[in-house]
Amino acid sequence: MLNIFARASVSRVTDPIGQALVRAGLTLVEDDVYGALCDMPPLSARIPDRAVLVSSLSKAVAPGLRFGFVAAPPALVAALAERLGVAPAALDDPAVKQQLRSNGDDAIKAGVFGVPTLVIDGHLFWGVDGLPFAAAYLADPGLMSSAEMQRLASLPAAAQRTPR
Repeated sequence: MLNIFARASVSRVTDPIGQALVRAGLTLVEDDVYGALCDMPPLSARIPDRAVLVSSLSKAVAPGLRFGFVAAPPALVAALAERLGVAPAALDDPAVKQQLRSNGDDAIKAGVFGVPTLVIDGHLFWGVDGLPFAAAYLADPGLMSSAEMQRLASLPAAAQRTPR
């Protein structure tokens, strides 16, 4: 992964990096979440056949804007689909796209706000830092009914998602 904060120093050696990737048979996965705040193009733009670009608008534009994307060479997408056992035609199937929309709508209705979010027994565990808490809950489901958790549940919410 390449982080935006390293881009300034890495961009001067783009060609050697691209050449090294080709020699090693590797693919660059570039995390360009802050790319909109930088005036240099991402490294992946210079080596599109060897790069996957992952980005989001939530950190660069607005925290409440949950929009992200992944750009990858078609051959890599096809190879990944094959490796995962997904028929390439399914990537453009309207029924698959509708199922993705339905899954997203269901997640919003459940209160999911970000990735990863685990929903366990109706409780939301959000973020990577929430995974140990989810594990603690699975080990002791009574955790959520403790006096401290009841006190926390009674506090007002700082923000709430408005249903569509």
